[in-house]
Amino acid sequence: EVFVDGTSLVTRDDADVNGEYMDYMTPIYNSQNEIVGAFEAGVSKHTIDDILKSLQLWFMLIVFCSTLVIAFLILVTNRFILTSVNTLRQGVLEVASGNLDVQVNVNTRDEVGDLCDGFNIMADHIRSSIKRSRQTSEAYFRFVPERILQLLGKSSITSIETGDTVKMDMSVMSLNIRSFYSISASLSAEQNYAYINSLLEQFGPVVRENGGIVEKYLGADITAIFPDQAEDAVQSSVHIISIMEKMNAE
Repeated sequence: EVFVDGTSLVTRDDADVNGEYMDYMTPIYNSQNEIVGAFEAGVSKHTIDDILKSLQLWFMLIVFCSTLVIAFLILVTNRFILTSVNTLRQGVLEVASGNLDVQVNVNTRDEVGDLCDGFNIMADHIRSSIKRSRQTSEAYFRFVPERILQLLGKSSITSIETGDTVKMDMSVMSLNIRSFYSISASLSAEQNYAYINSLLEQFGPVVRENGGIVEKYLGADITAIFPDQAEDAVQSSVHIISIMEKMNAE
């Protein structure tokens, strides 16, 4: 009677003194496809509730453990990233303080690692640029004294433009090597070069120590200017004379 309407599965709830049940019934067919019986299975609702509660508890436990694991991984990752970022930050501060030899070492293959690699490349370029600039400045200062730039109010030789002038009172000291042309005639080119340099190595520092500037070298003549006071030129002359006396004695 249960399956007269063609239903292949029937579910119904029952109850007795032992509790509530949920029954499942399905027909049994013969070879002629006729219903010859029924198969019934039942389960206590109390058991189902216990299973659901157990599944719910396990689900909550899994979610809780997963949350802890994810939070731990996030904490470790953030700490690792912050350590790398702090290393990069320290490198930037070192460069900002003038230490251009700093290298940032971060063994990661992420965006922070790329930033550190870029920082090291940038630091290399800065070091190379400063080295070239220093070499260029040293080469310029062999021909244009730094004091000249100061008098013109320029920070570098590249700032000088045609027509830049400064008008001021100065003292001029002229030094001429006596009988230089007759001396040089008896010397070879290399000997003349060594002779002149031996004198300039003695006289040039004296001029600079007294605030002067060697304005030009012309044969046996050295002209120096002193922008501060005439006594500087006098002191340089006195010092040079004492040096020449020792050189002449030698």
